[in-house]
Amino acid sequence: MLATTRAQSLVLTVDSDPDDQVGFGQHRTLTYTPSTPGGLSRQYFSYFANGLPGVVQFVMGDSSTPDGDTLSSFRLSTDQLGHELQAGTYTNVERSGFESQGHAGLDFTFQHRGSNTLTGNYTISSIHFITVGGVKVLGDLDVTFEQHTDGVPAACRGRVVYSSAPVPEPLSLVGLGVGLVGIARRKKKNSKR
Repeated sequence: MLATTRAQSLVLTVDSDPDDQVGFGQHRTLTYTPSTPGGLSRQYFSYFANGLPGVVQFVMGDSSTPDGDTLSSFRLSTDQLGHELQAGTYTNVERSGFESQGHAGLDFTFQHRGSNTLTGNYTISSIHFITVGGVKVLGDLDVTFEQHTDGVPAACRGRVVYSSAPVPEPLSLVGLGVGLVGIARRKKKNSKR
């Protein structure tokens, strides 16, 4: 059975200190999908010559969902380290998109609040890529992070778990059903002989 589309889901957990300028002391878990209002709306990748991403970014939510303001973005990068995103712990990170040579990048924004500069770390527990239309894209990602905004000791900690699973084509399921009905009829006809 071929799958031409993929079901995507991103679960964001935010655990913020009271003085953190991004999370403002919030402790929330939010689930985003492309099909829900204020869901997973955009992904961005930047690729190395080997075809694997060195940057991944998600934009999720909006400010008018029933759950309140869920607008957030999350960006990781290892392009200034000279390799694709891979499992491991990255320390001494800088704001992604502005990181200097030799530093990994991180940038988490929440409810219209972000950082001009930041420090922190993240650990990618698992990451897998799949090929869709000849291009490597993210299949799944599990990462925990800690971000300190603009030199403030307070932290915003969190976890992002992204998954993308194949969705069977509806015609494939219909074809399978028609095939099974045909087999059942033949068996019934043969048993009457």
